[in-house]
Amino acid sequence: MARTWLTVPVGWHTSRGSPSSHVDGLTDEEVAFIHSKWHNWSTADLDYAQPTVIFFCTGIMWLLILNVIFRLRSRFSSKSTSSPTGASINSSTSPSVLDRLTAICRYTVASQYRVRVFGWYSPPLAAIIGVGGMFSFVMALMLAVRPYYWPKHAMGHSMPIATRSGYISIGIMPFMIAFSTKVNWIALVTGTSHEKLQVFHRWSATFMYITSLVHTFPFIVMSIRAGEMELNWKTGTFYWTGVAALIPQTWLIFMSWGWIRNPYYETFKKLHITAAVAFMFFLFIHCNWILTSWDYFWATFAIYFLAFFTRIFRTLYNSALGLPASLEYLAMTSSTHETEDGLLKLTIQTPPRLRWTPGQHVFVRFITLGLHAFSSHPFTVASISPLRSGRDVAESDGHGKLELVFAVQGGITKKLAGLVKDKPAKALRVWVDGPYGGVPGKSLGEYESVYLLAGGSGVSFTLPILMGFVRQAQASKLKCRHIEFILAVRTSDSISWLEEQLTTARELGFTISVHVTRSPDDQAINRLGKDKNTTSNDGIEENDYTNNESIDDDKAMSMMKGPFGLSYGRPNLPARIHKACQTTNGSMAVAACGPDSFLYDVRNAVADCQLAIADGYGKCTDLFLHTENYRYVALVSLTASADQSIAAMANVGGSGLSSMTMILGREYYQTALGEPWLVLAPLAVHTLAGISRRAFLVFPKLLKISGSETKQNESSRRTWSPSLLSLSAYPLIFLLPIHFATHRALPMTPEPPINALGPAELDFNFVAHGLKQWPIRSWLIYGALTVFGAIHAVEGSKVLLRKWKAGSRREKPDVFPTQSKELPAPATTTGSSMDAGKQQTRIPTSLVASLIVLPVLSGLYFVSTEPTWVFSDTAKRFDAVYLMSWIYRF
Repeated sequence: MARTWLTVPVGWHTSRGSPSSHVDGLTDEEVAFIHSKWHNWSTADLDYAQPTVIFFCTGIMWLLILNVIFRLRSRFSSKSTSSPTGASINSSTSPSVLDRLTAICRYTVASQYRVRVFGWYSPPLAAIIGVGGMFSFVMALMLAVRPYYWPKHAMGHSMPIATRSGYISIGIMPFMIAFSTKVNWIALVTGTSHEKLQVFHRWSATFMYITSLVHTFPFIVMSIRAGEMELNWKTGTFYWTGVAALIPQTWLIFMSWGWIRNPYYETFKKLHITAAVAFMFFLFIHCNWILTSWDYFWATFAIYFLAFFTRIFRTLYNSALGLPASLEYLAMTSSTHETEDGLLKLTIQTPPRLRWTPGQHVFVRFITLGLHAFSSHPFTVASISPLRSGRDVAESDGHGKLELVFAVQGGITKKLAGLVKDKPAKALRVWVDGPYGGVPGKSLGEYESVYLLAGGSGVSFTLPILMGFVRQAQASKLKCRHIEFILAVRTSDSISWLEEQLTTARELGFTISVHVTRSPDDQAINRLGKDKNTTSNDGIEENDYTNNESIDDDKAMSMMKGPFGLSYGRPNLPARIHKACQTTNGSMAVAACGPDSFLYDVRNAVADCQLAIADGYGKCTDLFLHTENYRYVALVSLTASADQSIAAMANVGGSGLSSMTMILGREYYQTALGEPWLVLAPLAVHTLAGISRRAFLVFPKLLKISGSETKQNESSRRTWSPSLLSLSAYPLIFLLPIHFATHRALPMTPEPPINALGPAELDFNFVAHGLKQWPIRSWLIYGALTVFGAIHAVEGSKVLLRKWKAGSRREKPDVFPTQSKELPAPATTTGSSMDAGKQQTRIPTSLVASLIVLPVLSGLYFVSTEPTWVFSDTAKRFDAVYLMSWIYRF
């Protein structure tokens, strides 16, 4: 049978029709319920997709307002701190209320976190807050309304949770694409750069994937249970097109993690675009003109293709059929061509209409490099745009030189390095797309003090900013009182091409500091080819930068050479930033580019200073930070699956979130094999083993019959007394069968009035109903189960941990069997960590158990106080289940 594709012609949107006032098999109450707001299928797009769009638009609007306020503040502060002649006025006023509010906002932009064990660096705190807000809204909109499944099949074939999650996915889609484009309309109105919005592109795509899974699973599970899956797959269009869209979407999500994407970026980019096209194609067919679903596709296509054709038009306007370029090596050493330890410079002849500002980047497409001509590559501009008047025009014939400096790594840079191997230069033709990015807000020259910080090839970002200041100083137009340039590189050979620019800046009074992270001996070894370390993407190794080896002042002074400050060792960036913030009177700007550890120190040092400004300390009243790094990181999310943690989730999302998690979790363990062998059998074996052990310890005759009577057993029997582990187990033996019967076995009774409650009906509404109708008995059972279960789990974990530690101490080999005589003996001090290890602080069981019990019981309290979302006939079936249990009958 041929597959069904589109069942209707392509159009704008379909008619909603008029709701029927009567449905066979439903009461008037149930008919009114399915036609009410948030439950009506024919208005689901208005109830869920449109609020999603409103949420994103509201967030963008607030960012636009903040951008306008900050720009007006910067403009007025520039006018108030400068004299009519342009000279800065030294002001000693304390930060104003607006300055403090600005510092608080900038603290969230600067602050960053890391996990040393995994080498993971988080996005800025502001991005975390934004992503958290997106997650909270999507989860609340998806899980707040109940029920998740229709209690009666006549109420609708499309489950409510599946319908709403599908429309939320469609509502996210236009913004997911809008965050990803190079010509970025969101960046235009919010005053940021497109690359800083990529974190929102990835996480909005992740949330769309989560809602897509929640949309898909209920249809598949219910169709399989009804025995209709194969029929729906063959005769309909929704099932197979949904799976066909979900497969490339899964690829897009999981292949975009940094540890997969970064090493193979060239391949990733091509496959990413291919998978995205397949995903959008099948999703378009899957929606099949339902309500206004296709309207969101038209909006998505308009956003993407308008940005795409804008890029194409601008590239052709600036580059025509290609611009001439020259490629050459920088920092030539004896090992440059044999290793990847080198820098390349690409010089592009640009027409007068192509202009850029310091700190911007461009995308270059190499026309003459075969397959590489089908993709563009980002590079930071390392030169300043020439003046278009007077002597510059006469000397350059109206053309400028756009210089790009980058480290040799893999991919395109390795291919380019091969072109100039054993050659002085290589002529190429390129297309230039851009420029993009740059420093937002007012010019850095408007600040009274500017600090330019770079690590490795990050100098390609800070160098043009420095040369822009040089040009202003030479023209007597520079307003800054203090400019400091700090560069950290691996080898001294890497800065040979910078000597002329840095010397000129130093002669004009700028502070120049260059730090070489490798000692001269290490560089000599590297030239001999004995050092095989590889460089990072930023041209400087993480361990080179984070090395804490200190150099005394005399030795550092002996290492100084050249026309500018050159020293060996890493710079103490946090100390310099803190000192600058304490001594700078007025405004201050920091621009930095480097590896992750480099930017981490800079970001958090600036964040500390922002808090100081917010508190009114120090002389600095305005601190601006701009960083550049083409790496992106992701958040890690964890999902709870145990029954107690599901109840505790009601503290955050109410019974709705708990029910949703429980219903989805059942699909994994409530199966023909999973429940008896993964749940019931382990519980039975654990219980029988515990009872048997205590029986042997208490009754000596059993020991004699078994033939295992020993002195040790006899001693254990004579001194044995019930432990907290044992005492907590006995109530559980009594309570667990009651809990299992009430919540699992009895609801499956097929006879009326129960009629076998289905999974969609047996959610936390069932729990809430019991807490309301039989509060004393229900709270006693749930409370005792939670308390004794937590104590038993904590005590059992302690026993296992003690046995594991004892076994590891017995089996641990002697790694250092002998002590070298040359090694000094370790010093012994009072209160050392070794002494502390002998007297470990015992964490009381009550404390750990309380941390488990309190969230669970508070979650049950929130469940009991919420109104139950059940129909009257369903409530009667709930009553019948409870009354079948003997403990609810007496």
